[in-house]
Amino acid sequence: MRKLFNFLLVLNFVIANLLVFQAKPAKAEMNVTQGTNYAYLSDIPYESVKTGLGNIKLDKSIDGNTLKLLGADGVEITATATFGNATKSGKGNPDLTWIVKSPDNKLTVLVYVKAGYLKYKVFSDGKLVLNESPMGIKLSDIDFTSGLTFKARKDTTINGTYSVVSGRKSSYTNNANESTLTFTKNGSDLDIIVRAYNDGMAFRYAIGGTGTKVVATESTGFKIPEGSKVRAMPYVHYYENTYNPYNLNDLQSGEYASIFLYKTPEDVWALLSEAELNGTYSGSSIKPTAGGLMNFNFTSLQEKYGPVTIVLPFQSPWRAAVIGTAATIAQSNLIENLNPPSKIADTSWIKPGVTSWTWLNGDPTNDKDTYLRYIDFSAEMGWQYIICDEGWQSGPGGWYPWMDDVMARAKEKGIGIFVWSNYRNLDTPDKRQELAQWAAKGIKGIKVDFFESESQSQLKIYDAIAQAALDNHLMVNFHGANKPSGERRTYPHIITREAVRGAEYAGRGYPTASYNTMLPFTRNVVGALDYTPLLTHYFNEDYQTYAHLVALPVIFEAGIQCLADKPDRYRESKAYDFFKSFPATWDDTKVLEADPGDYVTIARKSGDNWFLGGITDQVRTSNITLDFLGKGQYYAKLYKDGATNKDISVKVIEVNNRSNLQIPMILHGGYAIKITKTIPSVPTSITLNQTQATVEQNYLHQGRAATNEQIK
Repeated sequence: MRKLFNFLLVLNFVIANLLVFQAKPAKAEMNVTQGTNYAYLSDIPYESVKTGLGNIKLDKSIDGNTLKLLGADGVEITATATFGNATKSGKGNPDLTWIVKSPDNKLTVLVYVKAGYLKYKVFSDGKLVLNESPMGIKLSDIDFTSGLTFKARKDTTINGTYSVVSGRKSSYTNNANESTLTFTKNGSDLDIIVRAYNDGMAFRYAIGGTGTKVVATESTGFKIPEGSKVRAMPYVHYYENTYNPYNLNDLQSGEYASIFLYKTPEDVWALLSEAELNGTYSGSSIKPTAGGLMNFNFTSLQEKYGPVTIVLPFQSPWRAAVIGTAATIAQSNLIENLNPPSKIADTSWIKPGVTSWTWLNGDPTNDKDTYLRYIDFSAEMGWQYIICDEGWQSGPGGWYPWMDDVMARAKEKGIGIFVWSNYRNLDTPDKRQELAQWAAKGIKGIKVDFFESESQSQLKIYDAIAQAALDNHLMVNFHGANKPSGERRTYPHIITREAVRGAEYAGRGYPTASYNTMLPFTRNVVGALDYTPLLTHYFNEDYQTYAHLVALPVIFEAGIQCLADKPDRYRESKAYDFFKSFPATWDDTKVLEADPGDYVTIARKSGDNWFLGGITDQVRTSNITLDFLGKGQYYAKLYKDGATNKDISVKVIEVNNRSNLQIPMILHGGYAIKITKTIPSVPTSITLNQTQATVEQNYLHQGRAATNEQIK
């Protein structure tokens, strides 16, 4: 539905020759109380227009049914449109109202001045996504939140594609309409740069000049529509908390992470976050107030580290909202699009892959023989790396003599090594010189842990470590860290990051199946996710079935996918073949089913093969169509819930792009599928039990393909 402000603003375009992105005409029905007065166009109830923007016809006559509107600051412009036999008119000030539309013309960002203050609203296909929200930034010597004089507008179209080293797809599309609105105050200019994408919007502040300034506060806010349902994480700087459900009215105080998901009463999903965050600024959190306004400002921890100082010319991080269906959000690359292109010309040394890891499953982290065994296992599985975690060194700057044997075996087997470090061992230029020594030994990447905040001073340390790693051709995995913000587009060697309550929390009541279904719509949207999934349980948990655990490396996109169980747990699993030569980066991604907090099903393509993962919190049957496949026949090897939480049922069926699969999942269950053009191997030791009997006719015996396409 188009909303009345949209109709009036386009009329103002006709009358005042404002440059706006035109909306597509459609029929409209108006329901506005006769004689109602509104001080601002932005105050008109968005419910007023029910079915879209009408064909516009200028008419000087105003009859008794005219809607009376007064423009901002006393300036009145009368605009009249004819909708069938009904004539309505409006008055407003187009000189203090600006509109930016998405390339598909469905998303609208409205920026305006009200009572001297900058405000904005956002609509998707005519539905309210963000109500009247504040904009602005206050420096120690100038307040850019009010008293601004509009100076100029510049419009730009962004339309291109770029390839990525690792991600949800091999190539991303970056298509948006951008407007730079320049305001002036006391001889200083503030630019507000607004972008409208088909799947969301973003804006940032830019200040010219030279020298340094202190930021007193930021006045950015997101006002969420009344009645919205929220999933938000109580703030911790390392983002290892849960995304809890809230009614909007429950959020009137506190501090929440700036990965903030909600669904409006009109069934539009939105994820609030930030992009291109680095040491030029400070990380932000969300601090709710009554009425649904989510203030977006520096985290509470920033106060511990002193004021935020900016160097002019300056651009803030982007304040972003990914908008659409739940599937749209999970598939979005908007956060990465908002970052600059790669600054690394030769990325041949940056290699995504799968790694084994000893630390989480309880195997030693300071033992040569253990690491040799894991190197052999990674080679057996067709994986690319192992991680030597805390204990691989004799101390900061140390190197056990036996590490030379580990490096030699790794080289022989073609396996790369990541090594762990506390960030405090790399927080000065002198300490970071050790990275050159590691690189000379053949180390391929570093896993840096235990950061203390996302304050400006800490972000500068992140930047310095990343730059030193780049200088030495080392990939980076930040752990115990703040959220990503799309930086891997610019610096693809920052290949993954933790910032999640992952499998490390096993045995402590987390992660739950419901939490896992949240992550594709929250944390994984803003960047690669190092969840470190296990394949089995160690503490008698029933939080997920084993088939659910098999699906997780498909559900979570990681860059470096850390599969954290013991070698024998994989060898003994019916899913052993699924993990062999498992990919860590993808050519395409499609979200097939989506209900955050309840279930999700994702298909990812690698070369000619497709990998599917489905997980659920409650008992349900997944219903998916394989219309994303190419022409011809394929073979789908399915790993699904068996009779118990720990049982995995395996079967192979012949499928094509018309196949529909209905796959039952038990409580906290899941499934994984590998789809190939060639007939996969079939384990001979699997016995079908009663729960599997309904698909027995689809089972491939000794390489013979089944013909039934549907699982029931």
